[in-house]
Amino acid sequence: MTTTTHARSTTSTRSRALLRAAGILFVVAGITFFLYGPLHPGDSGGNKVDALGEMLENPMWLPAHLVGLASYACFAAAVLAVRKASALDPTMSRVTGVVFAILVAGTIAMIPHALAFAGADAVRAGGEDAFWYQLMTWNESIVNAVWAMSIAALVAAGGFTRTIGNRMIMPLGLVGALAYALALATVPFIDAFDALFPVSGLLAVWAVIAGTMMLVRRAMPPRV
Repeated sequence: MTTTTHARSTTSTRSRALLRAAGILFVVAGITFFLYGPLHPGDSGGNKVDALGEMLENPMWLPAHLVGLASYACFAAAVLAVRKASALDPTMSRVTGVVFAILVAGTIAMIPHALAFAGADAVRAGGEDAFWYQLMTWNESIVNAVWAMSIAALVAAGGFTRTIGNRMIMPLGLVGALAYALALATVPFIDAFDALFPVSGLLAVWAVIAGTMMLVRRAMPPRV
């Protein structure tokens, strides 16, 4: 009996520690995601080649994307901590497993994205045929857009199960993540949805609130 009680106590302590870590990571992910937007270089218009070349030549390109990389990494680590904090219901277990894999891929893809400033001259010279231009196009329109869609799935599943956030704050995360996904998927081709990038800041608000909720929660919610 004593051994069983001790084991349960140890498991509970470990679960609370992981839950607290997840909360901190979500808060940091939200703050860095929010900063990533304003720090990201803009452009003065023109065609997509000129716009990308101008942004890559901006000295803020690397610092901004290092902040973005930190945000992506914190989102991935937070999901991993949630998975290890306690036994999840089957749906949430599947969702977090797939989402974690996508978030890791997105984090890795952010590294060449951050280093793309090295290809500024190549983009200027080679235009749409340049390696760095093609890399940026498919990185944003596919990898990053899928990253955002996976976050939307996480927000929905986490909200309905009350594992991450709840249904009250779920709309913030969904609107922010879906706005980010649509803007990323289209930005290499058209400007029509560029205005959605600021809206994606709602995802940062969701992450901070959801993380704070985890920090004050004593245990994972019961299965529903």
